[in-house]
Amino acid sequence: MALWDVFRPAWKRRNRESFLAHDNGVRRRTSEMLKGFAEAENTSYWNERLEVVKNITSKAGQKQLADIVRSANHRDTREKALNKLTDQALLVEIVRNIEDDWVRLLAAAKIADQNIGRGVLVGIAIKRGDLGLRVKAVQAISDQSLLADLARNERLSCLRLVAATNLEDQAPLALLAKNAKISDSPKRAAEELAHQADLAWVASDPVVRMAALKRLNDQALLADLAKSANDNDLRGRALDALTDQAWLADVAKNANYSDQCGRALEVITDQAWLADVAKNASDRSVCEAAVEKLTDQAALGEVVKYASYPAVCEAAFEKLTDQAALADVAKIAISGHVRLLIVEKLTDQAALADVARNANDGHVRLLVAEKLTDRVLAQKEIADIAKADQSPWTREAAIAKLSDQALLADAAKDSKDGNVRLEAAKKLSNRALAQSVYADIAEDDCNVTKVRLNAVGLLKDKALAMRLTKEILDIT
Repeated sequence: MALWDVFRPAWKRRNRESFLAHDNGVRRRTSEMLKGFAEAENTSYWNERLEVVKNITSKAGQKQLADIVRSANHRDTREKALNKLTDQALLVEIVRNIEDDWVRLLAAAKIADQNIGRGVLVGIAIKRGDLGLRVKAVQAISDQSLLADLARNERLSCLRLVAATNLEDQAPLALLAKNAKISDSPKRAAEELAHQADLAWVASDPVVRMAALKRLNDQALLADLAKSANDNDLRGRALDALTDQAWLADVAKNANYSDQCGRALEVITDQAWLADVAKNASDRSVCEAAVEKLTDQAALGEVVKYASYPAVCEAAFEKLTDQAALADVAKIAISGHVRLLIVEKLTDQAALADVARNANDGHVRLLVAEKLTDRVLAQKEIADIAKADQSPWTREAAIAKLSDQALLADAAKDSKDGNVRLEAAKKLSNRALAQSVYADIAEDDCNVTKVRLNAVGLLKDKALAMRLTKEILDIT
């Protein structure tokens, strides 16, 4: 320091900048200290007022509590006063006019009018500012439509996540799980948030729709997600949440993605639903895989009867061993090839008799009747086929196998098929009855001309034969 600096004021010295900086620091610390004293004194004042009025339930006491909520400089004091405040009009006035959103949030929770409280909560939730406060507001919302809207459209994924977590209604949850936007990227979070805790929360936030999925338990909606959601992970999680066998079968049959069909099939254990998949799945490999899991004979029989793919029918047939189940299939199986294979497998006489009596295919009935050891029963079933089967070829084949004279006579007299009557009459040992049947066939103009002429050719009465021949030829 120069000699002349001793006689100069401190602020004029060459190092006055450092002096001023030091002086400013002293002034700032002094100001902060005084401010702290004032704040402590102020807080003490409001606390003392709170202690005086907190147990007063009169309207005047409520007004003083509201005054503390509005004017106290310390949040803890305002909260304590608010906890004691019950007057609805004062609470409404506070939420509408006070600037502190935290206090507004607490006051809104105490308001009986849900419309006012809901409006305050939504306003805080969508207002840019304290993230923690916004989260609290979303958590306090119970209106399902508002939560669904926030979960779909809020910019910040952490708030969408909170809204999704609070959703209870299954339909909005399913829609959210299927269509919600993926969470914000860490880069976007860094651009929007400064607080490290908030930043970490958003940056590590899982996909919002996964949060919705965790709360989703409606099996129909889960099945819809498992079948058709675009996100592979979402489809997998929805399938993992499915427990209902019917809806698992629905996924196995109808999923848009083949891997989902297979995964759903792995979880199905109910034999009836496995049979349903084997019959109706759009993917043949899924049908065949379902047949591999089938052990129940009745269920296998259903697959043999109604499966969409012939290869699946045959795969189920290979596993079919129960005679009653084989008989049931033989009666109504769609595939003729499979029916014929089943006839070869049938050995039980009761099952054979059941098929011979009730199968909807005359050819199968005929083949089965020939395997019956009870020849009386066999002839009866063959006669019934000869008279009533829809196929003329099957009727003729049945007559060829019929040997019982009484049944032949019955067929010759009563069958509606002239050719069957003619073939039955040819096998009659009672020639007089046979001649009567020939004449009746020849005279019946409902019969085919060829059949009538064949019957005339078998007549012994030549005069009758000539007359009938003339009549038939004149008609033609």
